[in-house]
Amino acid sequence: MYSERVREWGGTTWVSSGSPASVVPADGCVDLIWHDGEVLVSGPSTRMIETRADTDVETIGLRLAPGAAGTMLPVGLGELRDLCVPFRDVAAVRVVDAVRAAFRSPAAARWGDPTPLAPPLQDDARFVEGARRAAANGMPVREAADALGWSERHLRRRMTAHFGYGYVTLLRIERSRRAVALIARGLPLGLVASEAGYADQSHLTREVRRMTGSTPGQLAHTGATPGQLVGSSA
Repeated sequence: MYSERVREWGGTTWVSSGSPASVVPADGCVDLIWHDGEVLVSGPSTRMIETRADTDVETIGLRLAPGAAGTMLPVGLGELRDLCVPFRDVAAVRVVDAVRAAFRSPAAARWGDPTPLAPPLQDDARFVEGARRAAANGMPVREAADALGWSERHLRRRMTAHFGYGYVTLLRIERSRRAVALIARGLPLGLVASEAGYADQSHLTREVRRMTGSTPGQLAHTGATPGQLVGSSA
């Protein structure tokens, strides 16, 4: 069984126990995971992930939205992209101990604020919000850099530091989310490709399959909604 709650500060806490194997779509997020006494970090998700079935041991997670982890975790996100590793291998001992202590109370870890992580600086928060807004609006990289007042090179450096991947990858993640939402509304796939910003229907098919593990036709057939495709990055 899997359940989650979005917190006021922007993260999402989730709990999973006895859940079947599944496919989790690329969401660009980072997860901190408490399982069987160990803290793991699941790096930025840029492709769909096939998960194993849960054991009866409860797993508790904290999912940080795209860009949030780079301002809150003292780790190199680019090196963790699409990986899941022990948190102790990439963070200072004091940080790991603080996170372990926060997860130690099951009630707090499930539905409270389970992280003592440092809040983002105001400038960092503005950058993350601006980059995510530009990608959600389908803005090409050059236009996004101009809108943020930087060169493409500077944008690339800040994206890697804050998100763990480049702006184009964030654009692809947001585009696939738009496509899934349009498919759920029952739009013809040709129109979905055009509205979501793909070159053509074959481009839509390749990208959606890579990001979600299903073709647009399969999603249309099953009637999957965006909410049903959102889950832990672990």
